[in-house]
Amino acid sequence: MRDFKLARAGTGLASGALLTAPLLGVFALGRLAGLPSVPFTIFEWLIRVLPGRLVIFGLDLTLKILEGLGFNIKNAAKTTEQVLALATLFAAGAVIALLFFLFVPDRDTTVVRTIILVAGPKAGITRAQVIETGLRLKRTRKVKFPLFDTFVVDYYDRPIPTGDVPILTDDYAPVDILPVYGWEPERR
Repeated sequence: MRDFKLARAGTGLASGALLTAPLLGVFALGRLAGLPSVPFTIFEWLIRVLPGRLVIFGLDLTLKILEGLGFNIKNAAKTTEQVLALATLFAAGAVIALLFFLFVPDRDTTVVRTIILVAGPKAGITRAQVIETGLRLKRTRKVKFPLFDTFVVDYYDRPIPTGDVPILTDDYAPVDILPVYGWEPERR
């Protein structure tokens, strides 16, 4: 599971970077056409919105780095501000995509799942009710399937695609694999 999360995080970060880079190029073309610089406008807005202490800390850190690299602060200030605006927008795009890939569930319908149909006397049973009832049945030993609680907690409440499922008729009903009365699963 951890490897899966890391892979999704990496995919999100890469996707964000690959989508934000061309967006910055489009913004640069707009700048050449006489439009205002979107990254710089967003950067200026952030400076106005963020707490003053954070802005001063960032400014001091930037100045120290420039001095440490031997740049003339007066000459490099405007260029540095524009680079910071681009880098901030680029990083924001990458981080937003990273968070999207981490927290939005994967809707991969090609994954094979074991589905246990739960039916009751009334429609509209909620996820919480299924889990509560399932765990109670397990505790009272009315259900003896060893992994039942794992399946109940992994409740799937989205529509199940059935377009490729054949309709069972008298002409097509694969009953040769159905268990007979009194059938017990194989013990291992």
